[in-house]
Amino acid sequence: MTDKHYNRRDFVRKGVKGLTGFVDNLREEPTHDTADAGDIRIMSAMADYPGKDGHISAFIARPDGPGVYPAIIVIHEIFGLVDHIKDVAIRLAREGFVAIAPDLFSREAPLQHQNDATMMLDLVRSIPDSRFLNDLVAAIAHLNVLTFVDEKRIGALGFCMGGLYAYLMAARTPRLSAVADFYGRVAYPGYTAIKPEAPIDVVSRLHCPILGIFAGEDHVVPVDDVHRLKDTMMEHKKSFEIKVYRNAPHAFFNDTRTSYRPDEAHDAWRRTINFFRKHLEGPNT
Repeated sequence: MTDKHYNRRDFVRKGVKGLTGFVDNLREEPTHDTADAGDIRIMSAMADYPGKDGHISAFIARPDGPGVYPAIIVIHEIFGLVDHIKDVAIRLAREGFVAIAPDLFSREAPLQHQNDATMMLDLVRSIPDSRFLNDLVAAIAHLNVLTFVDEKRIGALGFCMGGLYAYLMAARTPRLSAVADFYGRVAYPGYTAIKPEAPIDVVSRLHCPILGIFAGEDHVVPVDDVHRLKDTMMEHKKSFEIKVYRNAPHAFFNDTRTSYRPDEAHDAWRRTINFFRKHLEGPNT
């Protein structure tokens, strides 16, 4: 995938002018589960936005047309801002949402071992959760200055590592209206000074509805943890939906991996779009 790159000033300026200079990066062939999305033309590009202590690169996709749209922050797995995550953003744009996918490893780029799960996990463990969360909250601020985004209708969607941070964002800021978590870790196996809280610990502070998508054969997120999360959500009377795909493995939604399960992925995508349409009220065209 080839992307045009804009800095934040360019992106804001072009947002004011309707992004007429954007390159249309739609693929010739629809990806899994997008054939029924209709022939919606989109625009996409790489852009920078300011984080607390450095600039963050992000992939942004939006419907190509006038109007103000709800937005969704797409949070990647431990492998970073790969084409699969960009594809998810494009699929959301096809559904009528603005999607921004920050590269949470912007400061570490270029990554030398991006495909090595063990080394990437070690990298994630070395970075404070506060840094990731600050960069994600900064993405909300960036969306707020884009003229085609309705700042009152912003959600987050995360996968694995990103699911955990999407969930923690829901407890961190009241500026999200809905969060979907795909098989994010529910509890840390061990807590540290830079990893002080996991989703199970922040349920009482959640500000918005949660959709949890989990896998019954997940080697990363035990089903017992999911049951504990559900019980805790009920105890605190939170608005949530949890779906466990009994025979699916971890990362079953990622169609670039052998773990991909098309039937479960299709159903999970349908649930996710319906969830965001319900809580973000759909696109304002």
